[in-house]
Amino acid sequence: MKSGYRSNKLVALEKVQKSRKKPPQSAKWLCRCDCGNEKVTLETSLYNGSIKSCGCHEYKGKKIYDKENLNELMKEKIESSISINEKGCWIWNKSKHRQGYGNLNYKKIPSLAHRVSWMVYVGEIPNGIKVCHRCDIPSCVNPQHLFLGTQKDNVNDAVLKGKFEGRRQGKRRNKLTINQVNEIRHLSSQGKQRKELEKLFCVSQTCIAKILTGVSWKKNCDEYL
Repeated sequence: MKSGYRSNKLVALEKVQKSRKKPPQSAKWLCRCDCGNEKVTLETSLYNGSIKSCGCHEYKGKKIYDKENLNELMKEKIESSISINEKGCWIWNKSKHRQGYGNLNYKKIPSLAHRVSWMVYVGEIPNGIKVCHRCDIPSCVNPQHLFLGTQKDNVNDAVLKGKFEGRRQGKRRNKLTINQVNEIRHLSSQGKQRKELEKLFCVSQTCIAKILTGVSWKKNCDEYL
C-alpha cells in the first residue's frame, strides 16, 4: 500500500507500524477521513473495505459529525436508555458513575448523561457552570428537572432542601458526594474555617483536613460534574 490509497472515506497518509508475523498482525496506517479527522487503522481493513471512515459515517442515514444530526442521535440514545417514574424523572438505566450519575460518551468523550441531556435538549453549558438536579435524583436526565448554576448555587440548593441536617438530628454522614467535596474546597478558599465546614457537612475536622490537603479526594472532582 502507498500513501494516497483511498478506501471508502479514508485516505492513507503514512505507515505508523510495520506488519509483524509473530503474532500475525497487519501494518497500521495513519489515515485522514473526508470529514477532516485522522485515524490509525489496519492495512487489511483498508484493503477489504471493512472500515468505512473515522467513525463519522452515516448512522441510520445521518452524518453524525453534523451537529444537528449528532444531537438527534444523542436524543435517540438517551430516550432508549431511560425509564420514566411517577414524578416524570428520566431514570438512566445504563452505566452509572459511583455517585449515581449516568455515563454517556459525547463526541467520543466520556461524559455524564445529565450534562449531555442538557446540551442536546437545551444548549451549551458555560465554563465553570454545573448542571444541577431539581428532583435530587442523580440518575435523572430529564432536561426539565435540571438547571444551571455555580457550585455555590448547587450547595445552597442542597442546604435549602435539608441535605445537611443529619448532624442536628444525631446522625453522621459516612460519605461525601463530589459536589460536597468541591464546595468544601471552594468555601475554604473563601475563608471558611474548618470547624464551620465540619458542622455544615457533618464530618470530622480530620476529614476536612484530608480533603483540603489532598490526602483524600486527590483527583480533581470538577470533571465529573
